[in-house]
Amino acid sequence: MTLEFQIRQIRLLFEATAKLHIGNDYSWDISNPELDIEFLRTAIQSVQKDANGIWQAESPWIAALFLTERQAKEGFATDLPRLSKGETKPVPIFKKIFRGQKAHYDNIRPSAWRDDSWTRHGIEPEKGENWLACFCLLMKFLTESKQPLLSLPAWLYHGAAQHYQIPTDLLDWTIDPYVSIWFAHQGDYALGTKGRVYMVNLEHEAKVKIVLPPPFVNRLYRQRGFFHYTTDRAANEALLADCEIVEFPLFQSYGLPNSYPYPHSNQLLLPSPLLMDVRQASLSLAKSLDHDHFEFLKSQDENLIRVEIDKCKEGCLRDTLSNLAKRHSFTDDRWEINFRYWVIEMNNYVNWLCSFNSATLQTLTSFETLDRMISDNRDSMFLYTLWILNEASPMIRKEGGDFARHVAAKIREMHPEMEDRLKRLRT
Repeated sequence: MTLEFQIRQIRLLFEATAKLHIGNDYSWDISNPELDIEFLRTAIQSVQKDANGIWQAESPWIAALFLTERQAKEGFATDLPRLSKGETKPVPIFKKIFRGQKAHYDNIRPSAWRDDSWTRHGIEPEKGENWLACFCLLMKFLTESKQPLLSLPAWLYHGAAQHYQIPTDLLDWTIDPYVSIWFAHQGDYALGTKGRVYMVNLEHEAKVKIVLPPPFVNRLYRQRGFFHYTTDRAANEALLADCEIVEFPLFQSYGLPNSYPYPHSNQLLLPSPLLMDVRQASLSLAKSLDHDHFEFLKSQDENLIRVEIDKCKEGCLRDTLSNLAKRHSFTDDRWEINFRYWVIEMNNYVNWLCSFNSATLQTLTSFETLDRMISDNRDSMFLYTLWILNEASPMIRKEGGDFARHVAAKIREMHPEMEDRLKRLRT
């Protein structure tokens, strides 16, 4: 059985399962008559553990099949003969998350824990927190400059910093097995190099949350990404110990399915000129400040933090903030376009994540409970509601208005501190 045959077969399955990303019905469709069902079942079963307990796959395509099988609460390998007759198998809600990287990295520690993460960017490790603080505060002020209803906490932008190579205490994960394998292929590698995907149950004792990525960072949504946050080394080691690991040889020809929502793989890493500029400006600024300049951010006193942040806005950040605003012409129209695209990306992500049978306006009702969704993502849910009720077209407002008002009522019930902002929603 040639490698070309294997690739062809698994590519066919890729295209069948890729319908999950863009269609309304979340199901596996194995009805293509070209599929060799027995081969596909055998390929999944060929992935076996080695002496170290690591699953070994012959290729990234077979690894993708294996991870897809493990992702669902109920597998589909035994059902393949029935599915070949043209039926489909509904997919239950996901149970695993994945992290892809090169196999020679034998840990999953956050980048902020390594001194070389800072020094290779030309900044002293003790000033590393300056860089992260400057980036987050600049992003906060820039995005709020045209919409005072935002008023987001600065830490929300840690996820953006993580994806723009600023070290943080976050670990990147994805719920998409295809994307995890794609990330294992990123960067240079020689023939024979292996990739590795770590997978762990969502029910892990660390209580991994589905936290929506921050505004205007579309690439996080495209990667089906979210984060695990830890400052505890023991907890990190426990997470690593609970992971299952799949290894496979890397192939330059590996790519995402052709019917993936984004037609070119490089769109998963498409940079934002604004964020790239903020990243560089915050790095230069961070080097010039004392290492404890942003120590107040660690305080438990929210009023103190608010006062000190305002001082920074008119003090150390003022010139940089002004220059960024001028360079990027952060006009009302541009802000609205950014906001619109962000909400669309967020909505598609949440809909995909929850395997919800969508309507024209994909809603967020597919989570186990709306209360939990709002608890974990108060500010993002408020922004969604703000856009539907205050910014969206009449057609979208008509379709989504009832749900948006329901979300607003839930936020008011659960977060009375949001009352001033909620009053400004159009009902």
